[in-house]
Order: sequence, then structure tokens, then C-alpha cells
Amino acid sequence: MRISNFSERESWIHALDPRLRLITAFVFTVFLAWASSPCILAGALLLSLFLMNCAKIRLVEIAGRLAMLNLLVVMLLGAGWLLSDQHAGDIALIIFFRANTMLLLLTSLAGTMDVVNMGHALAHLRIPSRLALLFLFTIRHIDLLHEEFQRLRDSMRIRAFRPGVNLHTYKSLASLLGTLLVRSILRAEAIHSAMRCRCFSGRFYLVRHFEFRRTDTFFSLGMILTLTLLFWGELSWPKH
Repeated sequence: MRISNFSERESWIHALDPRLRLITAFVFTVFLAWASSPCILAGALLLSLFLMNCAKIRLVEIAGRLAMLNLLVVMLLGAGWLLSDQHAGDIALIIFFRANTMLLLLTSLAGTMDVVNMGHALAHLRIPSRLALLFLFTIRHIDLLHEEFQRLRDSMRIRAFRPGVNLHTYKSLASLLGTLLVRSILRAEAIHSAMRCRCFSGRFYLVRHFEFRRTDTFFSLGMILTLTLLFWGELSWPKH
């Protein structure tokens, strides 16, 4: 079980302490949400590209995610022009840098992490165990729902279903969503029953403990220095 195949690769990013990666991703996400200088955000984008390269992830592998994200940015820009907002271009540029940097940063630091390790890291960081368990179950259930959706879609294709702008298509898609909802509920009940049979008590048991090594220290110092420079640059950048 994993978030993506990025977790199976080997790099010094993958070898970092999962707790450190989550903390770094959280801190930089907060900074990106606060920063508003395009040049500073552009610098953060370069940092995220550097981390992606270190994690051995190519841009072409996440091109679909980037395309969907930037399509939304283009739509926001178009809406601003329609409303004759003179600052629409600046706002769209800031949104572009923020969104893309967050996506690349989270992909590099969190997307390269196995789901189980992420759950353990959340528990080590004193995140409530129920939230950590809910996260693990949600990720797992999303994967099962995706497999179920693929089976239903293949079944419709075998029956020569061809989507179009007509009543038959709408009824078929509604039936697909309804069936997926019912099967997801049944699967959730089955999982709940299986967990009760195994005497699950709602507690997150930690069977692996992480170690903070020399590489983690160097990475921490580098990120602290980088964040300090970006923060100082944001404060000293002239505001219009």
C-alpha cells in the first residue's frame, strides 16, 4: 500500500526521517500561504524543483497533476479579466507560484513516503491517533474505490457503452455513481467487521521508531537557512 510509486525509489530524500519531511512540508506550506512577493515565491519554486530532482522525480511523471492545477489558475485569471480586475494578472501569478510550489514540494517530501511510514510519523509527532488511523484508512479506501471504479467502468465498456450528451448517458453515469457508493459502504462495513474480529481497539501501535541521523541534521540546517533567507526577502521586498 502506498501513495504513489515514488516511494519505491532510492535517494537521500527517501532516506530522511519521515517526521522531518512532514514538519518541513508543513512549515514551507504555511510560509507559501503567507508570502505574496512573486520573486520570493519563484525562489521557493526553484527550491521545490531542486528537491524533486533530488527525489528522482521527473516533471513529466506529474504532468497530469500540474496540467489540472494550472488549468484552474487559467480559469481564475480569465474570471479576473471578465470582472475587469486590474490586479488579476498579479494575483494569478501569485496563485500560480503558490500552487505549483506546494504541489512539487509535497510530492517531493510527502509523496515519496510510504503510507505506513507516514502514519507512524504522524503518531510520533503526537497527532491524535484517531486522525492518524483515519488518514491510513482513507488512503486505503480511496485505493479500493479506485479499483472498484475501474471494474465498473470496464464492465460498461464491455457492454459497448459510449458516453454522449443524451439521457441514456446521464442515467448510466448516475447508476455508476450509485453502485460505487453502495459498494463503498458495503466494503467499509466488511473492513469494520474484520477489524472487530481482530480485536481492534482504536489504538495506533508503533512498531518502528525513527532515528535522527547526520543527513537529517544537514537537511534541517539547510532548510532553516533557506526559509530564513526567504522570510527576510519577503519582509524586505517592496510592497505596492
